Amino acid sequence: MLWSRPDADAAPETYDAELLGWWWEGDSERKFAWKGEPRYEKGHKYIALLVKGDDGKWNATLNAMPYDNGTVGDGEVAGTVTTGETASRTESTSETGEPGGLEEEAYGKDAGTVQELLNAATPTN
Repeated sequence: MLWSRPDADAAPETYDAELLGWWWEGDSERKFAWKGEPRYEKGHKYIALLVKGDDGKWNATLNAMPYDNGTVGDGEVAGTVTTGETASRTESTSETGEPGGLEEEAYGKDAGTVQELLNAATPTN
């Protein structure tokens, strides 16, 4: 847990989730991912936003940052895996076409830095 609203319910240690990843058409299937977003593939790590729905169930949002090797930006994005020196910024972009916000500031850093950025953030509304 990197950050939680002070009055929020405690997030679970584990949770079951149904996430995008496959597209079925007739008898065929193929891998599927939103451009620039993770497929949440087994064996990879991510920093993701968990939300508790009106039904009381926890789930991860589609937006997440790859986090293999303890580094934001290393790992799986849209079904492509990059690590170490070959890792590139995700395709999550702002209106200018460039990665922005927390993802931009955290790229190449560890979860401790993400936690510091979240703690220092000011709510917009």
